[in-house]
Parts: sequence; C-alpha cells; structure tokens
Amino acid sequence: MKTIFNDRIGHRGCKPRCLLVTLAGDVFPFGGHSIAGVCHAARVDAEKAGKWSNTTWEISHAETTSVIQWMDDWNTGMPFPQTTWEEGFFWVAEKAPTVRKDSFESCVRTFFPSTAERWDAARAAEAEFGFPATEAEIAAIRAAQERIEAEKAAHEKAVAERRANSPFAKLLQLKTSA
Repeated sequence: MKTIFNDRIGHRGCKPRCLLVTLAGDVFPFGGHSIAGVCHAARVDAEKAGKWSNTTWEISHAETTSVIQWMDDWNTGMPFPQTTWEEGFFWVAEKAPTVRKDSFESCVRTFFPSTAERWDAARAAEAEFGFPATEAEIAAIRAAQERIEAEKAAHEKAVAERRANSPFAKLLQLKTSA
C-alpha cells in the first residue's frame, strides 16, 4: 500500500506529523526515511521555497500498517494537544486500533519529550489531587458554605438597617408622607 506525505509546515509554524503503527502495535514516527520492516520511503517531489520548502514522500507499507497524519495543534502549536497520556493514547487508538500503550509511550518519550513531560506532570497531579473527598471533608465544606451564607445574610441585613436609619432615608420618608 502507498501513502503520500508532505512535510510542508503550516501557518503559525505548525509542523506536519506522521506516525506509522504496525499490526503488532509498534509505533514509529516518519521522518523522511525508510524504516526497516515497516516502510520504504521514496522522495517524489521537492519544492524550494525558503521557510515553506517541503518534500513529498511516497510511503510504501503493509496494508495492515496504519499511517496517521496530522498537523501541530493550531491554538497551542503542540503536536499532541491532549492533556493526559490516556487522552493521547485514545486519540491515536481511534486512528490505529492495533497500537500498544507501551510502544506509544516509548515513541512519545523519545520523539516528543516536551509532551511526555507535560503528560507526566498531569499524571503526578492526578495521583496527588485526583482522589474523592471524604464524608468529613464534604461536611466541612457544607458547614463553611452555611457559615458564609449566614454571614452574608447578616451583612445584608445590617446594610439595609443602616440605609433605613440614615438621615437621607428619613428625609425621603418626610417628603413622601407629606
């Protein structure tokens, strides 16, 4: 099977990306060269255009190998805008159902280290903060909410009384009663 891939950058410097996922679930980023046992790459066109220079590749691969092509995210400029390892994996798995988690993680750690750091930080935050509240904590939050509501009601009552007893309010009462 043959797939065409062009490495021309997009607007805002968004880079084109290409992953190959084999039937065995191994993940390989395509970088413009053949990958033994996975694909053969042939350069079929090249355009010299300064910043916009690009090459078009014909990738020959097994029919059972999935080729995923995408551009860096427009808003973030990241190759993987997903916020967790799981979201990133499921995004790839939608396009290449045979992908293995260990191979995907290894590929990301090797070729997209800033993404791996971001996802590791999210995993650490989930481990630290991602546990459900206890009944005692929920009760403490409810008590704090009730206390704040009572303080707010008392404050609003005091403000209303001050306004009602102000000289200006008494003057208005005299004018309206006359």
